[in-house]
Amino acid sequence: MGIHFFYDHTTFQLRKGKPIKEWVKNVVSGFGKEVGEINIIFVGKQKIQEINEQFLKHFYPTDIITFNDNQDNTINGELYICPEVVKENAVHYKEFFYIEIRRVIIHGILHLLGHDDTTSGEADKMRDLENSALNTFPKE
Repeated sequence: MGIHFFYDHTTFQLRKGKPIKEWVKNVVSGFGKEVGEINIIFVGKQKIQEINEQFLKHFYPTDIITFNDNQDNTINGELYICPEVVKENAVHYKEFFYIEIRRVIIHGILHLLGHDDTTSGEADKMRDLENSALNTFPKE
């Protein structure tokens, strides 16, 4: 049980994984849930596009795709994250990459917690929750 990092078709390697794991556990517990098995898989652009096409019928690469396997109060799932797209988004939004990668991770966790971003109102709420969670990340 726990949070695990995997790498598939990418040269990216996450630094400081332990603080991220603790942070995610704290965010999840703040919602009254517990972490079960969460796999965070970093993939290349082609791989994320293949997943996006296969499961969501979207024919483009994206930053994250979340698969939920929750059971009762326990949060389980897989987050597929493309660091290349995250980097492009960081440049677009004029944000540091390490902040943007955390935002994407917590975005996926919020999806596992039942939050959605389909409508503009939901997206605004999701952004507020992301910002709130990012503010709780331990200072470096």
